[in-house]
Amino acid sequence: MTANILILDTASGAGAVAFSMDGNLRSRRSLSAPRRQAEEIFPAIDAILVESGLRLKELQAVAVSTGPGAFTSLRVGLTAAKSLAEVGGLPLIGISSMAAVALLAPGFPAAMLLPASRGEFFLSVATLPPPAEGEPPLAEPLLTEVELVRPESWLTSRPAPPRYVLSPSPEILDLAADQLPAESRCLLIPGNWLPQLAALAQDRYLRAAFDDPLRLDAAYARKADADKSWQDPRLVSS
Repeated sequence: MTANILILDTASGAGAVAFSMDGNLRSRRSLSAPRRQAEEIFPAIDAILVESGLRLKELQAVAVSTGPGAFTSLRVGLTAAKSLAEVGGLPLIGISSMAAVALLAPGFPAAMLLPASRGEFFLSVATLPPPAEGEPPLAEPLLTEVELVRPESWLTSRPAPPRYVLSPSPEILDLAADQLPAESRCLLIPGNWLPQLAALAQDRYLRAAFDDPLRLDAAYARKADADKSWQDPRLVSS
């Protein structure tokens, strides 16, 4: 059975909407700016569906990037994805940006450093442990919890330097390289990860690894974001 999946990403850059078939991107629409995501995301979704020749209910799932990223941007993507899943009666798949970036790593352990604000960046480390005996290899690397770190001290909390450091920011990689041993490698990656999000969405769909729309939340890293943690109001009375 063909898996047609709508992908929403408001966590990286200006954001984008894409359509994938069996894990391969078929079309995409970029949003113009983070401040315009709320007004542009649904017209972009409509355009993607028209271009793909599909109605919403003919999709197999809706996938959304859960960040980390800006609080408002993540909320726009999550709200749109949950609304579409409910209206279309579709499974919902939430995917960490860090999981998508980890697919670009040529080896492990790999540290992903994504731009934040206030001179900080988001950090998560991916590892790929061997599968248990008789079990297939893991489809996704294991990720540490997302941290907000300062460039001058990001490595101090690590038990050992990572083998690879990945970031879409040359400035971040320059700062990271100053603290790394010679055997560690810094890799500049693209600014969005739609192909990787599509691959992970396909894998999750085949495994029926879906998320509860009432409980899916973003990967907030700031305490301020956690304090105003956005949840479906129906959870309050449950």
